[in-house]
Amino acid sequence: MPTGMRLVSSDSNIRARVVADAVKMIDYENAPLVVKLGLQNQSNDKFRFRVWPTTKPEALEDTMSPQQSTLASNYTTTGTTLAVASGQGAYFRKWQVLEVDSERFLVTGVSGDTLTVAYGYQGTTNANHSSGATVKITTVAAPEGADAVTGHTTAMTLPWNYTQIISETVSASRTSRKNATYGVTDSLAYHIGKLFSQKGKAGLLVQKLANTFYTGKRYEDTGREIRTMGGFDTFVTTNVVDLAGVAPQRKDLEDMIEDIVNAGGAPDTIVCGSSARRYITSWYQDSIRTERSDEMGGATISTIQTDFGKLEVMFDWMSPRGDFRILDSSRCGWCEFDPFDIVDIAKTGDADQQMVVGEYTFLLVNEKAHGIIKNGKTL
Repeated sequence: MPTGMRLVSSDSNIRARVVADAVKMIDYENAPLVVKLGLQNQSNDKFRFRVWPTTKPEALEDTMSPQQSTLASNYTTTGTTLAVASGQGAYFRKWQVLEVDSERFLVTGVSGDTLTVAYGYQGTTNANHSSGATVKITTVAAPEGADAVTGHTTAMTLPWNYTQIISETVSASRTSRKNATYGVTDSLAYHIGKLFSQKGKAGLLVQKLANTFYTGKRYEDTGREIRTMGGFDTFVTTNVVDLAGVAPQRKDLEDMIEDIVNAGGAPDTIVCGSSARRYITSWYQDSIRTERSDEMGGATISTIQTDFGKLEVMFDWMSPRGDFRILDSSRCGWCEFDPFDIVDIAKTGDADQQMVVGEYTFLLVNEKAHGIIKNGKTL
């Protein structure tokens, strides 16, 4: 090589870089639950608020009267009374037709948790029945000219939550905003955009908002005027299974869906972590509808068909890996107290500051219409 020849590597410190004029960032589909459940449910029919806006919103919910109980003691043939579970005599009224095992009874009176009955009703055979047997209300059949008889009623309840302020501030010096850089024309605007991108539907702050679904805890710090919203797990307490590190089975999922349906729910979505998603694929991949392709392998399960209806399978990267959350998307979601917005902060020194701030809450009604299977073994 001739002495003194200048090569490309000789002046690497001043060599022009080839830099694209747009910065590429990993985007985990951002916050899929926000898209699914929505941020503005205060303005639709999903919840019926007593008062809005308020920092402690309450939704109105109600349930249907229970249609069954259990025997509190053994029943012996020719007996004229049935004792039902403590506190559940209120479910029953005169002229109801009941079924215990395969025998029918007509209720002729109710006193506390003791029902006076006519046995062997509707031509059924009178028999012994064990304590714990299910007592089903099949119908009501009043005689002609009978006096009015009142039945069981329910009281509305008020699931509630706090609103939570979510914010982030960006500061940039005057020099950094004017300094020419590849891909970024204004450093303050660029970093604000990362928080606020797509009008608050894909930025970092919305991802933090979406994560409250899993980690939110309902709490008020009155001394500091801080409120935090509870998430999905705050509301759902009945249909919860903790696998404690055991590998989940298809039966676990379908049993949970059955329990929800039997409680009157209509689940339509399974939100799952990465391992839970893989379990679902392995359980159902032999029962999928396919189209031939010579260029693609593998299978993705986006919907499963169960005995209790179809459910969308949604992978969320924020979900704990081994968890399944089964929900009715028409009965939960976020509400917007104040939408994400950019606020200019008074300038101090040689720097500009802007803040993105919004205030939201999460609500869920009819908690028995949802379920959780958590802490499954990860793959």
